[in-house]
Amino acid sequence: MIQTLSIPAGSNALSDLIEQQLDFVYSAALRQVRDPHLAEDVTQAVFILLWKKFPTLKPGTIIEGWLYEATRYASKSAMRSQRRREHHERLAGQREMPQNDHSAWEQMAPMLDEAMAGLGKTERDAVLLRYFRQKSFEEVAQSIGATEPATRKRVSRAVEKLRAFFARRGVTSSADVIASAFGLGSIRSAPSGLAV
Repeated sequence: MIQTLSIPAGSNALSDLIEQQLDFVYSAALRQVRDPHLAEDVTQAVFILLWKKFPTLKPGTIIEGWLYEATRYASKSAMRSQRRREHHERLAGQREMPQNDHSAWEQMAPMLDEAMAGLGKTERDAVLLRYFRQKSFEEVAQSIGATEPATRKRVSRAVEKLRAFFARRGVTSSADVIASAFGLGSIRSAPSGLAV
């Protein structure tokens, strides 16, 4: 809600104006910031600005136009501040988050299939066999028709691509943690009777 503003004595016209325009400003703010609490903050900021600028407004100013522009600028400013705050909170959360394999898996799991879709077919096959099926590098090499050293390099490059994909989405883990997390969480037991 808009807090009561300390308006100088004799400014009942301004109080009436604020009351008349409250819904107009709040609605404009809500359309732009799409968050009721943030829209309240924007509305309050606009009316505080109006209170400060009211004595200097030129005669004939169309107040709806002035309020609309003020709301637009205040909304942009509020959104920028919110994005900065969320960015810093996200960074702080990443620094504080324990990077064990289970927590890494929980973060990566919702994005895993999209990440895997970005790999080439042979890379994807090699990762699936090595980490999802727990095959040795020798077994993976035989399956994909490559030498063991070439397979190790291929798997390493694929895991690095996956690490970069997750990092762009805010999940920072080493390639070793990612590989280990795949082994822990990638395969779950299906419900009994599903095969029937």
